[in-house]
Amino acid sequence: MSLKRLFHPIFLLVFLYAATLLTSCRKEEDGFTFPVVPYEPPPPPATEHDTVISVKALLNNDSFTALGRALTPSAEGLEFSFLGLDGNSLFVVLGADTPGTYEMKRSVSIHTAVYYVQQQAVQQSYTSRATAEAGGAFTVTAVDTVTHRIKGTFSLLLTSRTYPERYDFKEGVFDILYNFMEMTIDGRKMIASGQSPSNFNQGSAIAPFLDNIGFGFADGGSFIISAGAYAGLKQYNCTAVYTNGQGKKFQAGNVPMTLIRYHYGQFLQAECGPAELTAEDGTKVTLTDGSFVQGNTK
Repeated sequence: MSLKRLFHPIFLLVFLYAATLLTSCRKEEDGFTFPVVPYEPPPPPATEHDTVISVKALLNNDSFTALGRALTPSAEGLEFSFLGLDGNSLFVVLGADTPGTYEMKRSVSIHTAVYYVQQQAVQQSYTSRATAEAGGAFTVTAVDTVTHRIKGTFSLLLTSRTYPERYDFKEGVFDILYNFMEMTIDGRKMIASGQSPSNFNQGSAIAPFLDNIGFGFADGGSFIISAGAYAGLKQYNCTAVYTNGQGKKFQAGNVPMTLIRYHYGQFLQAECGPAELTAEDGTKVTLTDGSFVQGNTK
């Protein structure tokens, strides 16, 4: 084709028309724009820390603070859990349940202290009986069964046969509530047997529920109280079910329960009553008062 024909006006018009047609038929996709989602921090837990710091000591000449727990004193002795705020925890088991000073050393197996230390993903333990130099003393100065408090002091050197570190506790003091539940029904005081668990970790830390807080008694009976959604430290109107040792159930609504201290999944202290509970056959029992403390021990 000659250049003269290539640039002929008619040929140019045909070429431009064809190019325009091809361009109009081609689909253009819009570029994808990622949506901008503003950052919203997760809501904070609904409850504060369950208690004031109740355990203090010097650990290797540095400060050690912990939340104190203890099981109900029993014929088997006393058990303590000092849950350190740093994630490390001290556990003490005594073969006695009365005030006194209890020696810790390798030759005394009835009293033992163990310190658990988190080392990355591995938990290491150090005890009062690991080596000949380990030991110390744990003193219980008061076991108050009216206010359900245990007080005392401790001085411990804990070592390991596996790891070289030493953990030297000095000037340790504690003043804590122990786990308990007691109530008075028809004039008879009843104390929960063993450590019936309180169900204080229902719902979530953001929206806790105070339901099915239950206890068992030595005669086979039980008591369950439910308050619904957590709404702060205050008085709740609850439903309660008491089952006596023969399996007969008594229940009531609008049972007052005052929540004194609470931390989701960790600690609960409350008082309940008075109230009248009724069975299906119309018979009644009177709950004069009840009180309980339950705290996690691990």
